[in-house]
Amino acid sequence: MSNLYSAKWISRVCEALQCWIGVHKDENYPHEWRSVHGQILNITNWLPDQPDNYKGEENCAIIRLGKLNDVNCLKEYPFVCRSDNLVLVKENKTWEEASDHCRVLDMGWGKFYENPVSDLLSLHTREDFAYAKGIVSKAQTDEVWIGLRWLADQWLWMDGKTARYMPVCPANGMNCGTLSEKGKQARNCVERRNFFCYQRSGPL
Repeated sequence: MSNLYSAKWISRVCEALQCWIGVHKDENYPHEWRSVHGQILNITNWLPDQPDNYKGEENCAIIRLGKLNDVNCLKEYPFVCRSDNLVLVKENKTWEEASDHCRVLDMGWGKFYENPVSDLLSLHTREDFAYAKGIVSKAQTDEVWIGLRWLADQWLWMDGKTARYMPVCPANGMNCGTLSEKGKQARNCVERRNFFCYQRSGPL
């Protein structure tokens, strides 16, 4: 699962209970498990001997003991509605101002994360990129700031990981990253635009 769409917090909420999770089979693709957003999922954390598709009727999944179990979609289980740990801030700020804004933002995820850290958004998986790009259209600017910056001769995300597929040597002043529906771009850090903040687990 990705940073933006992690099952870890669901495990904490459900604990020993069995809860519905937004995973199901598409009737047109019976061998694929998909998220509620239609993304194909490569699930590895099944309970032993699962999925077994008992009687060919188990096309939905629950989470039990931290792992997944396929079940009949007509069964009744508790469920959790998910709030997002990603926020689109519709204020025009420079990259530095946006970073400062995110770091003091209380997103209310403390009960799900240990030592939660808020920052400009870091993106690493296709699922995360697709999810974030789907929200960009709601911004008041064509591009939004993300947690990507040229430092020490390399592009780095705010979580310290190296970024790929960016200019090897950006033009003068184009040292900060944005996201649009077309993908990532290098832009001048003093330009003003909307931005993405997100919250993740921080160091102990």
